[in-house]
Order: sequence, then C-alpha cells, then structure tokens
Amino acid sequence: MSNKNPDEGVIITAQYGIDELMGRLRRVTLLNEVIPGFYPYLPSKVSIEELSPDDLWPCALYVLNENLENQKRLRAVLLTQGIDTLHLTESACLVDFQLGDSELTISPPIVEVSEDDGGKKVATDGLHRITIAKEINEASIAVALIQNIAAPLPALPVDWEEVKRVDKVPPNQTKRKFRFRSTNEVLDWPNQSDRNRQRFLSGFAEQPNPLAHLGLMHTYKP
Repeated sequence: MSNKNPDEGVIITAQYGIDELMGRLRRVTLLNEVIPGFYPYLPSKVSIEELSPDDLWPCALYVLNENLENQKRLRAVLLTQGIDTLHLTESACLVDFQLGDSELTISPPIVEVSEDDGGKKVATDGLHRITIAKEINEASIAVALIQNIAAPLPALPVDWEEVKRVDKVPPNQTKRKFRFRSTNEVLDWPNQSDRNRQRFLSGFAEQPNPLAHLGLMHTYKP
C-alpha cells in the first residue's frame, strides 16, 4: 500500500472476497519474470486465517516508522467504516479505496508456509501491520496463508529481534538475508531434488518441458 497519509481522507470504492484474492495471487510472477511463464502460487492453497503474530516470521530486517504510523491512522479511519485492517475477512479480504487522488487496495498480510524452512509461516507482505499487532498485543491477525508454493522464498526468515525500526529505507544489501546468491542458483534449484522438480513444474500453466529453452538448466531431466 502507498505511504500516503490517510489523514487526507479515505473513500471505500469496492470490496472483494477470497476468490478474487486467489485469482490475483495465482497471476503473480517471479520478480522481473526471471523464468517466463512461471507462477509460484499457481498450485497453492490460499486461506484467510487468524494467527498469532508471535507465530509469524518476518523476512525483512526493517520496518519504516512512517509506514507504521500511516498504517495505524489508516486502520483508525477504516474502523469508522466497519473495516479492520488487522482482521480482514474471507468475504471482504480485498478493499479498494481512494486516498486523495490515488486508487489503492489493501489486502491481508501475505504469509507463506515455507517448505524450505521447516514449515515456518513467513510474512512476505504486510510486515508493518503484523508489527503493529505485536505492539498492541493483539491475540491474532488475519493473514492470507499460502501453502504448497512452487518455488522457495528468495528471502530467509529472520528472528523478530533482528527487525529494526528505521526512518528511511536501508541499502539493498541490508534489507534481507537472501537464500540464493545469484540468478544461476535460482535457476538450478529444480535440479537439486525430485521434490524441487515436482514443485517447480506445478508453477507452469502449460509447457510440458518449460526448462528446454533455459541453457542454465542443462542438467534438468523431466
């Protein structure tokens, strides 16, 4: 969500349920489409779950103070219209709204069940709201829980103690801890086990041999 100041006024324009959220998630591609036609959430199960913030793992090493304050104000404004940004529901888990002259959408924090990290529930989006929930001792927060993902998280889960509150975005090398050191390592991941290959292939809507055109995948055997 934009870091625009909610004090400008918020007008709700539409609300959508979980089917729309699932549709949007299944169209998500890898950053920069490093593997054309690959959709990591295509085979995934998506559900709206109320989970304890303490059971969630961040995968960023910082939160911005400005965004924390804006999320608090946005929650207060939307609560007056019957929407709690910490407890979005299955029937209204996507909310379109107008803020100033911008059209924006808020959805639940995205949490992936990371098969590559012992099943940890890793927050990949919405960390500011999860941080707020922890700070105000909310027993739970509604998240979009995603299971059975076709690729590993590029960022590693970290302890909450490692997450710093900052006033400006830190340099790229200090934002996260990364699983892979290069694009070549990303592309070679399916070769590491039969399970990796099975997961990887489930992320393609078509293409019986999607790796044939990738020279870096020369060791792949379907």
